[in-house]
Amino acid sequence: MAVIGQKMGLLPGDLTAAMQHMEPIGVQVYGVPSGKAAEMDKGMMDSGVPFTGKPRYLGGFTRQR
Repeated sequence: MAVIGQKMGLLPGDLTAAMQHMEPIGVQVYGVPSGKAAEMDKGMMDSGVPFTGKPRYLGGFTRQR
């Protein structure tokens, strides 16, 4: 979400404008989220978005500076 916020010029804490144009169809979580990530996940789970969770972290990405 921070990458989306950075690329779209939004503040990291305010992604509501971006979410008006996107609708999650499912979420796959790798690893155990904590903090704000866990709060965001819980909000989507409560709204009925299908979730798949894998407790072991198996991948990811990096950003080039």
